[in-house]
Amino acid sequence: MMIVDNTDEERQALNEESTSVLQLKASFEALRIEFQSLRAHVDNTNNVLRPTSTSSAVNQKSETDADLLYILPSDTFTFMMVYKPLTLVWNIGVFSFLLQMLLLILIFISQINEGDGSTPFNVPFKVDNEVRIGQFAVILVCLLSQDDVLTSLQTICALWKCDCTAFQELFASGHDDPPFQVAAEARSSRDRKVYALYILLPNLLKFSQGVLVLIVTLVIIAQGKDLIELLKDSTALFFVSGIDNVIFFCANAGYFGQKVGRQTQATTKKAIVDVKKWSFKVRSIVVIIIGILMITALSFVVYGQLSGNYFVLKYPDCDVTNNVTAISKMTNGICNGGELNTLGCAFDGGDCIDHNLAWPNCRNVVDPDDKLGNEKCDGGLYNTPECKYDDGDCELFNTFPNCNIQSPTSLGDGTCDSGAYDTILCGFDGGDCVIFDIDICTSSYYNSYYIEIITEELGDGKCDANNNHPNCGWDGLDCLEFNAKYPLCLFVDVEPERVGDGKCDNFGVYNSLECGYDGSDCSTFNLQYPECEGVNPDVIGDGNCDFEYNNERCGYDGLDCLSVDCRTDTGSFCTAYPNCNFPLLIGNGECDGGDYNTAE
Repeated sequence: MMIVDNTDEERQALNEESTSVLQLKASFEALRIEFQSLRAHVDNTNNVLRPTSTSSAVNQKSETDADLLYILPSDTFTFMMVYKPLTLVWNIGVFSFLLQMLLLILIFISQINEGDGSTPFNVPFKVDNEVRIGQFAVILVCLLSQDDVLTSLQTICALWKCDCTAFQELFASGHDDPPFQVAAEARSSRDRKVYALYILLPNLLKFSQGVLVLIVTLVIIAQGKDLIELLKDSTALFFVSGIDNVIFFCANAGYFGQKVGRQTQATTKKAIVDVKKWSFKVRSIVVIIIGILMITALSFVVYGQLSGNYFVLKYPDCDVTNNVTAISKMTNGICNGGELNTLGCAFDGGDCIDHNLAWPNCRNVVDPDDKLGNEKCDGGLYNTPECKYDDGDCELFNTFPNCNIQSPTSLGDGTCDSGAYDTILCGFDGGDCVIFDIDICTSSYYNSYYIEIITEELGDGKCDANNNHPNCGWDGLDCLEFNAKYPLCLFVDVEPERVGDGKCDNFGVYNSLECGYDGSDCSTFNLQYPECEGVNPDVIGDGNCDFEYNNERCGYDGLDCLSVDCRTDTGSFCTAYPNCNFPLLIGNGECDGGDYNTAE
């Protein structure tokens, strides 16, 4: 029993010792975690430059959690701030600056030389309202996204009267390629020469480069005509503006060598306490001033566009009635014609070029794109051969040349319009007012054969004189055009197809005033031979001697009978007298003897 008791006491002692060890181990672990936290805090503190007791911010709080920390930008201008002039990494920064300035200058020159120079910076004489709103919006976006301007202002203000020695030591400490030989260069903690060379100069260059980007952007914005193109062109400048950042990234990744890579990395993750309250107001005021200047410049452009000044500069020889109306119509993609379709107005700002090529002699009409070929006869200048009779719209109206109405489009529109429209000269409103019944038309015929023929003739496209009366609807509308042209030529014995067919029918009533002298077919004949008779005067002057026209009244068959060779002559004279070559006096009522008095 004694052995058992001793064993229990030993076990109890061992358990107490184990508990003490575990508690001690937990204490050590807590101390280790606290030590690591303190070490991390110290490491972070070593990377933060704080104002010295003599700085202007000495009375401000500078706790890391409460202060605004400024980190050097990741661009090549930082190289010129941190490293000595003429070193490799410093030269990379200068090269980046020169490259950006060169590209910006080339872009600026290209934009200036892009147009004809008629307006300042070749800005358009007008833009749409949505484009104008977009222009002001793009100015705001470009200004707030131009980090070269913003970070350069921040750097100059944050490092104003800073401890230059501490600033340089911040980047030199713990590095095998120290950026500075601080002790040799900085005679005091606020060496003005060091500040001017390493802080002020690089950031002034950076600021000037950013301002040039904004100037070029402003020119591109002012020249913008389309919102999408405006955004594309202004966005392209972001690439040029970001070249210094791209080169910094390449250097940081070691693409320019290991040494340059280490030097680049030495500038990263270094923070500077930005505690100068006055600097926040200064940098904000400078940005606001730049924004106001850009908006003011664009406002002058808008005024020149809205006032019409740029229109006058663009088209000084464009003589228009109203500038405001002309500005709203020009370059809208539609040929407005009229006074705008002139050389002085650049053919409606180029909108009428295609129209003029298609219709070279139809330039004086207004709104040709809308009216030509719109299935409505617009009359006037549109209804001319040069404009192809309103591009075919006036074809129906022109079938009634003596129809004098105010609205040609009302003809044949399916509605019967009374008054001047419902007349024979207007084809009874283009047929809209013609009503006929086939039974009434054929009521005077009792033979089914004739009824069938008449029924087939109605509306067959050929004007038949027998059906050319109201009861038959003017031959089923076939005779409307003929009646409108020759309203007094409504004779049963007149075949309408012979009138105006190009052949002079000098018989019956065809060659009469009522029938328009056979539809003008006999006009020339009547003028040359007013006393000549004959049913087929078209043979006069055809090169063959025709006996019936071989008289003085008919000019001896238009001089065909003055000299005859019946070997080739096929006229009626040689048919009757094939061996006689002297037709001049034959058949004149007198015996002329000689060669005429022969069997031939």
